[in-house]
Amino acid sequence: MKLLKNIVLSLFIAASTIGFSSIASAAAIDDVFSKIAEAEKAFDDGAAPADIISIIRDAARKAKDVPAGDNVDTKRQRASGFLKKSRLAVKKGKMDDAKAHLQEAKKRFTVVKGLL
Repeated sequence: MKLLKNIVLSLFIAASTIGFSSIASAAAIDDVFSKIAEAEKAFDDGAAPADIISIIRDAARKAKDVPAGDNVDTKRQRASGFLKKSRLAVKKGKMDDAKAHLQEAKKRFTVVKGLL
């Protein structure tokens, strides 16, 4: 009976940990999507390049919080690369390129979200 209690308790703890990590993953990726949407709105509103760069940097920082395995981490890094390209394009004044890179980052983070 004592062995059965230990097994049941272990399974319960494992199941609750798995459930919590998937919730944290979804929250982290949703934060990235909200920052990307905020950057898109800033582009449309004609915000200052420094403000747009700041928003894109926040999105890249939040992307690092996405828990990942090997495959997910690789895809997350590639998606983050497009955030970096977007930020650099804004810095150079190429707003159309920056918007295109931001859209590509959004597509790639959608793929990452599907893997979680």
